[in-house]
Amino acid sequence: MGKEFFKKVLIIIFIFAIFNSTLAQTQQIQIDSKLLIKLIELLKNLIPTTSPSIATPSPQQVEVKITPSKSDSFSVEKQATQEVIKLSLPDENREDDIIVQLNNLKITKIIYPNELSVSDAQAIFLVTPGHDWSCIRYESEKSNKKMNCDSNLDKTIPQKELAIKIKDDTILLKKNRQRARLENFWEEDKINVYGFMDMDNYGIEALIVRRINEGKFKVLSPNGGEVWKVGNVYTIKWDGSKFPKDAKIQIGLYNVKFPTEAGSYSEVTIADNILNTGSYQWKVATSGFVWGGTIKPDLPNKFSYKIKIYVKNGLGFDESDAPFSIIADQIVTGQDENLFLGWYEHKFGKIKFKYPPDWKVEEEYYTTPAQEAEGIPPQVIGLKVYPKNLPPGANVFDYTIFFGGRQIDCRVHSQYTTKCFTISSFNPVYTYSKDPKVLEIFDLIVKSITYEE
Repeated sequence: MGKEFFKKVLIIIFIFAIFNSTLAQTQQIQIDSKLLIKLIELLKNLIPTTSPSIATPSPQQVEVKITPSKSDSFSVEKQATQEVIKLSLPDENREDDIIVQLNNLKITKIIYPNELSVSDAQAIFLVTPGHDWSCIRYESEKSNKKMNCDSNLDKTIPQKELAIKIKDDTILLKKNRQRARLENFWEEDKINVYGFMDMDNYGIEALIVRRINEGKFKVLSPNGGEVWKVGNVYTIKWDGSKFPKDAKIQIGLYNVKFPTEAGSYSEVTIADNILNTGSYQWKVATSGFVWGGTIKPDLPNKFSYKIKIYVKNGLGFDESDAPFSIIADQIVTGQDENLFLGWYEHKFGKIKFKYPPDWKVEEEYYTTPAQEAEGIPPQVIGLKVYPKNLPPGANVFDYTIFFGGRQIDCRVHSQYTTKCFTISSFNPVYTYSKDPKVLEIFDLIVKSITYEE
């Protein structure tokens, strides 16, 4: 602990020296020689190659005159500040870590990777305890037994600005315990944090961070569970009352199941650069967006989409708390018996579909070389649906509609298939046929599909 503390003191002294030298180009600083020697050794990697060299002093008291250029002093000061922050982060040694939950912390600053070179972090939250903060300690990560933090922590934490490392696997939550994104957190937000605390510097590697105040910006509708029909007009609503009325808004839409079930893009833009009026009328469509490709309507009882709304220039962000459903205007749910009059029904796993009586269904099998060597029989991996009577000399492949298969992804294989539709993550329906009749049957089969969760 002493070594780390001493390093912090040295860097703070150096920042102060640079600050003074920037304000007064001839500022003189007196530092004890032993302290200065250690300081120079510590800062060898911080001083740019263009900075003036500093000779090792020999007398007991030395007078050092530092007159770097403005750009050099800013660069060195920035690097020194980054070094101070790094020293406040938890290290890789977990032997002296404890599991804690700290409640009611206020975010004073959010530092992103481009501002601080910490490779394994999404961001760093600098926080201070609120007036009614609390500390809970756990025996281990898997233990539910809560204990009060010791008196040393209770006395030390209120005196410090803590550094919290947010990693890729850190769980971020809103006040209502719905999943959040990093963009949902802002300076001045109040948070609760659960994670590993390094007892050398009290830095925390966060496992869970929950915002406990309402966000500055909130999507109100659709907010989960709604069913919106293609071609109808609905109102997208949000609460942006904490921002100016002339703030610019962008509205996006994304499929929560991307990449397995989305259209051409993971996110499309419905509207851009509109005013912060709190609402927008949208005629639901599957294409023709401001930005992005196409989207696919949901099957019955499927909820795949969320609205994302941004206040431009990084001022605010929120998304639907839960997915809503977009259904096609002409989707067939199996109730239109006249359309499929005389058709057969086939069940494949959780999927049911109908097909013409002059077509047939065959199972498709596959076995790996290793399974074949062990005598394991081939497994059913999909279906082939094709006409019973093909033109003379025709290749059955050119007239087949496939269900399932090995490693088929509509996003990847759309350039090879003529039609591809994803029912669920592992059940695409696709064809390579260019025959107009086959493509017509393909559309009808897709419309007849029902899927059981």
